[in-house]
Amino acid sequence: MEVDPDIAELLSSMDNSLLELQQRVQGPLAQLNEDVVASNYPVEDQAKITLATAFTLIMSYYCHKRLHNEPIDPQLKLKVERVSEYVKKLREIKEIERLRGLTLEDDGTIAPESKRPRIDKAATQRIVQNAIGVNERLS
Repeated sequence: MEVDPDIAELLSSMDNSLLELQQRVQGPLAQLNEDVVASNYPVEDQAKITLATAFTLIMSYYCHKRLHNEPIDPQLKLKVERVSEYVKKLREIKEIERLRGLTLEDDGTIAPESKRPRIDKAATQRIVQNAIGVNERLS
C-alpha cells in the first residue's frame, strides 16, 4: 500500500511517540500490585476502577479490529454489552442507595440508614391545624 510521503512522515513520528510512551509507562505499571491498589479504595470505587479498566481494554481491542478492517468477533460485542450492563447495574445500585439513605461500607456490607430526621405525623398534623386555625373554629 502506497502512502503519501507527508503522511508517512507523520505516521513514523506518531509510531516513535507511541514507543516512547510505552517505554515510559511500562515501568511504573509493572510495579503496581492490583491487590494493594484496589484495597486502598472503598468497594464502590473498586467496582468503578474494574469496570473502567474492562471497558477501556475491550473498546481498545474493538477499535484495533475496526482500524485494521478485521471482522468483529460476536463474543467481543457480547463483552461490550456485558460491561455496559454492569455499569448500568452499578448506577442503579447507587440510585437505590441514595433513595434509601444507605451507603456501602469498605468491607462490602451495607451501612445502616443515615441519621435523617424522622417526621412525627401527629405533631405535624397539630402544627398544620394550628396554623390554619382549625382549633379556634372547633372551640
